[in-house]
Amino acid sequence: MKFGFTPILFSFFILFLFTSIQDTGNIEESDELIYTNFTSESHLKWRASHLGGIAPRFGRIFLKKAKGNFKNNQLNELIVEIDMNSIVVENFKPKNKENAIALEEHLKSPDFFNSPLYPISKFQMTKIESGNKEYNSFITGDLTILDVTRSISYFCTVNKTKKGLIIHSQPFEIDRTLWEISYHKEGSKGISKDAVISNKIIFEILIHLKK
Repeated sequence: MKFGFTPILFSFFILFLFTSIQDTGNIEESDELIYTNFTSESHLKWRASHLGGIAPRFGRIFLKKAKGNFKNNQLNELIVEIDMNSIVVENFKPKNKENAIALEEHLKSPDFFNSPLYPISKFQMTKIESGNKEYNSFITGDLTILDVTRSISYFCTVNKTKKGLIIHSQPFEIDRTLWEISYHKEGSKGISKDAVISNKIIFEILIHLKK
């Protein structure tokens, strides 16, 4: 008995092949998602103080650019550019707005971030690992401030939702002197104890990215 390749069988074959190609395309598309737009709520919280935690100062710095690449159900690229001219001081009450503005200008000066010369700070992820019970990820990357690059690590939560990619870190600290920010640093000579500023700066990252 001979089995011919009938028109009906041929139609089923074409339909199967076309469906398979479509499914493969959808898998490839969903495997890699690139996010380059960030919402206005995205920012970097900062906190500093005088020696011993006295006279705390805190506020926010906003983003200039950001890119997140989500592939194989994991964040595998994160690049964030921070606009140092956008630094805001929030610890003063509204009636002390002049003090807030004065401190913002001081933080932008060569004593600290020198934003006229170095308007952008940058973080680029180099590794991501499993986190702990509170945060699902542990990120390591290069932080560049004042053209000085140092590696930092912190726990964070990375969530991919229908609205985009949300990254929220734990508060973590850096030693500002490693980035050559040495104004009134600990151990400075000829400066009263009350004027010494802690070497520690605490950061907290909140980024909401969309395609």
